[in-house]
Amino acid sequence: MMLLGRLLSAARFAPNASAATRSSRLLSQMQFHLRRTLLPSYGLGLPHSYSCYNCFKRAMSTNDAKSDRQGPTIRVQDDPSHPFEFTCDEEPHMLGMQRGGPIGYIPLQLGQVFEDLEGGQYEIVRKLGWATNSSVWLAKKKRGLNERYVAVKILTVNYTRGIESGEFFELEVWRRFREVRYKSKWETPAHPGFKHCVEPQAVFTAESPHGTHMCFVEELSGSTLDELQVGQPGFTFPLPVVKRAIKQILLALDFVHTELKLVHADVKAGNVFIQMDAGTEDIERYLRDHPPETYPPRSAPELWSGPIITVKSQPLPNMGLKPSLENLNVALGDFGGAVPLDKISEEVKIVTPPLLRPPELLLGHLWSTPIDVWAVGCMVFECLTGASLFQVERTPKLDETAVHLSRMVEHLGTFPAAFLDKSSKRADYFDETGTLLRVPEPLGTGPLESWFGNFLHIRENMSDADVKATCAFMRRCLAIVPAERATAAELLDDEWFGGR
Repeated sequence: MMLLGRLLSAARFAPNASAATRSSRLLSQMQFHLRRTLLPSYGLGLPHSYSCYNCFKRAMSTNDAKSDRQGPTIRVQDDPSHPFEFTCDEEPHMLGMQRGGPIGYIPLQLGQVFEDLEGGQYEIVRKLGWATNSSVWLAKKKRGLNERYVAVKILTVNYTRGIESGEFFELEVWRRFREVRYKSKWETPAHPGFKHCVEPQAVFTAESPHGTHMCFVEELSGSTLDELQVGQPGFTFPLPVVKRAIKQILLALDFVHTELKLVHADVKAGNVFIQMDAGTEDIERYLRDHPPETYPPRSAPELWSGPIITVKSQPLPNMGLKPSLENLNVALGDFGGAVPLDKISEEVKIVTPPLLRPPELLLGHLWSTPIDVWAVGCMVFECLTGASLFQVERTPKLDETAVHLSRMVEHLGTFPAAFLDKSSKRADYFDETGTLLRVPEPLGTGPLESWFGNFLHIRENMSDADVKATCAFMRRCLAIVPAERATAAELLDDEWFGGR
């Protein structure tokens, strides 16, 4: 298994091999290995059946040690007369694979070491957080006399199997990053958006009692943009800060769309990471003052034969970031839901958050890179107001999609007939004239310009000219028809950025 781990993170191939041949060879080797090893997990020999409920949560704040990080509650269902419940401290790493759940987290402990092909070793020194399909760890990478800190994202067994089956494309994303690196002769690619992406630098696999986990090595980042926003006055950013962040996100998207030929498909503030200005000594100093912690050991024989020891999520602070945010630099990350342009189909699993889904995803219309641009328009609104652009909730007579479409009409205008005619779910929500079949009570906020301009924070801190220009920029992102939506490159030339 160690040999395989070394193989997967190879950075050198035969010198006469082309980038495409090298990457394809490595990819096929990994897929062959996965087909051999991703069998039903070992299991723990437990007779119980169980389910998880409550939301899966990740560490939410880099500055608040008391932020809510509690994991799901597990209910053992094999004996109704003797119910058993266990609330996890964080991710349920004691559980093996169960159908329908994001189970199969690696039960990792501090001090464990992984190795790659080049002799690089990754010593796990801290947990940074966890999400639905992975946990993220701070590791000290050692190669010869060189040492530096990196982030290692370790996928669940369930998600690893999804990559092997072709349901997700994160391994293909890594391959495409490598090809761009190769074309640049392993120097930083010339495209200005590259430096605003969280690049998967290496990949290897790790084994646990649950099965095989794919692991991605990435550059260290600070908090996410939404976490940073929570700490701002009024939970909003000043306009210059938003412009700076959005411009960098658009640079990243132009690189992703044109160089990597991908749709990110999960653009949101929670996947935009703050780039740190810190060296190894800075991180060492912080770790000495803030050592890693674990929760007290717990016992649950129904779930795990030994003591259950969970490492606490302790994200790093935004080292080097000024309080004014004037030196804010961000990077678009989490490519777990990204889709290659040549793989788009009706069968592809969409991970775009419901509130950020554009009309084409809601109505079964052809989709592509414009879905990422739509999400940028929503982000501008959220960063400046602290509220979601579309206020959506289920009503006794309407589902969320019907309410969502109604809010779009209220804020953006009617849907063009030509667009609806090409939407497979049109009949579920619109009549033959293009009128919504079911309409909830209107918010009373009206078009986008009124809705945005009526926020007290906006009225007090932005001029009429800034409000008008910002709404015009959002409108370019939020065109109902995907083909009429501006591209990332076109938006970078928008006059909205003229004041920067």
